[in-house]
Amino acid sequence: MLGCATAFSVRRLISPLILLLALVSGSGRPQEHSAAADSLVLIPSGELVSPAVRGGQPVEAAPAGIELEMAETLRAVPKADASQGAPRKPEPVPLSVDSHKGFSEALVATLRIAAELNAAIIVLLLVYSIFARFARKRTRARELRFRSRWLPILYGRMAGDEVPLPSLNVADRLLFLMLLIETLGYVRDEAADSLVALAEELDMAPFVLRFLSSRSAWKRMVAIRAAGVLRLAGAVESLMPMAARDRGPPSLAAAAALIRIDAKRGLAALHALLVRTDWSADAVASMLKHSGAPTEPLLVGLLHSAPPQGVKRVVRLIEHLGNSHMLTHLRTTLAAATGPEAIAAILHALRAFGEAVDRRTAIAFLSHPDWIVRMQAAYALGGLGISEDAQLLASLLRDRNWWVRYRAAQSMLRLAGTGAASAAAEQESDPYARDMLRHVLAEHA
Repeated sequence: MLGCATAFSVRRLISPLILLLALVSGSGRPQEHSAAADSLVLIPSGELVSPAVRGGQPVEAAPAGIELEMAETLRAVPKADASQGAPRKPEPVPLSVDSHKGFSEALVATLRIAAELNAAIIVLLLVYSIFARFARKRTRARELRFRSRWLPILYGRMAGDEVPLPSLNVADRLLFLMLLIETLGYVRDEAADSLVALAEELDMAPFVLRFLSSRSAWKRMVAIRAAGVLRLAGAVESLMPMAARDRGPPSLAAAAALIRIDAKRGLAALHALLVRTDWSADAVASMLKHSGAPTEPLLVGLLHSAPPQGVKRVVRLIEHLGNSHMLTHLRTTLAAATGPEAIAAILHALRAFGEAVDRRTAIAFLSHPDWIVRMQAAYALGGLGISEDAQLLASLLRDRNWWVRYRAAQSMLRLAGTGAASAAAEQESDPYARDMLRHVLAEHA
């Protein structure tokens, strides 16, 4: 990427440089005639002459070659004729052969310089690409040597062995942090505590705090994640403005680090960030699960402050976290919801968290005018209903929307069983309902 960007930047300079060279090279020839032409005088008779005296003052005479050339030019200019009235407009005088020759030589010289410059740039880019490739190979080899040296040490410390620590160079500290974060991503409890103690033994805290203000984006990201896993209290003041900047992944990473260090301040920062930005429910759920912080206050605040179009995402987050304590708040939000997206999302969550009392809620939404609500109501009833509710789903088998018919057939099969669904398919007169029941039975077989 760096090589391509450099090539593009260098090539952008070629055109202005060629133009400048053309102007400089092409201006040399006309200047040879300018001094001679400056000695010519236009006298009242209309003739252009080259006297040796101008205005009574002697001047340097023009070279003989120039005078002869100008004499030939003057013969082509017609004189004014008084009998014809106004003087006739003179015909344009073509350039001399020397002028054409000078311009051609300048153009050839400019093109030669441009070709040499292009060749030099191509050679430089080729050399740069070769050196960049060797540099990448050396960097990769260095990383592999570092991992082969330090991974056994990390594994030994996680196992409880007192493995002696080798010296850690300043240039290798960033590599150590990246390896530490990677390893902490799949260990918990005592093993994770052992790795944190190892980082403290190597005095990594000052290095992490310094890199939180680095100009490199990826170095800042490594430092943010390291501050979270090491729970550095000194990083809170640097992480708070990062979490409030509304810059996508870096802001979410800063909020996640804050939650690990100070759950109360971190959840407040995350709430403010999620209210005003676009975010992924999967990513935030994974982040909250790894933090170990209590999530119910955050979820309640998000659910009550989210706009109608944002309720769906909050409900999905609740489902990902599996927080059944949010059921009461989901019922309250459903009672006040008007948008079909919000209603459908809560009905989907009720199948996972709902109780027997929520069965009537699902039945009430089977006749909703919006197809997405009818679909999710049929889906929820499949988890909350009883066998008698299969008859309520029969009307949805004739719905105009394919997804409504599909969810209704799935829930009917779940509530009534395979035998009843097969009998209903044989007795069904509507071809769309009959085909959907057979389709679901084939999936279940």
